[in-house]
Amino acid sequence: MPRKPSFSFKNTVSGWKVEIPASLSPSGKRERAFFKTRDKARDFAQELESKHKELGTNALVIKPSLAEAALRAEQILSPTGASLIDAANAYRQQWDAKNASCLFSEAVEKYLASRDNLRPSTLSSYKYTLEGLLLPLHPQTLSLIVTHDLERLISEKAATARRMHIRNLKAFWRWASKAPRGWCQNETVEALEAPPHK
Repeated sequence: MPRKPSFSFKNTVSGWKVEIPASLSPSGKRERAFFKTRDKARDFAQELESKHKELGTNALVIKPSLAEAALRAEQILSPTGASLIDAANAYRQQWDAKNASCLFSEAVEKYLASRDNLRPSTLSSYKYTLEGLLLPLHPQTLSLIVTHDLERLISEKAATARRMHIRNLKAFWRWASKAPRGWCQNETVEALEAPPHK
């Protein structure tokens, strides 16, 4: 049976220290919190103890299927050193990004509509890249497209065409990644390497 955590607080050279058990920390690992005053440390320790009691009550009614799933997930994560909390946080970030994004085709349509003041030749170049070359990606969610997806389509082109497509794509991706849109991560296209000029 696991030892009951101590919710004491102690004065140290770094301030009043409170030990946070792994079951209550955001990372899922044992942590420490430091406070400037004894009162703040005491209040925090009492809050932790209250949470611990609440979790203990919930643990008595946990479904066997959930306990079994947690054990299996822990085994899967074991070689990585990540906790169930780490895995849940990573999944939630991916889920949030996907649901805050939109289809590639929708983003392209909005981008081109916002660029109707460009010279016809520039706009035509953007359309050639976004509506022509990258048409296979249109049904996908923008945030789920990775560098390899883009590289696969661009790599078939000659060096001059590749440079042009990468330049057009980077302009679009920067626009799509900025607030208030935030539909994707700019790092996805920054990893694309244009062929050198000869």
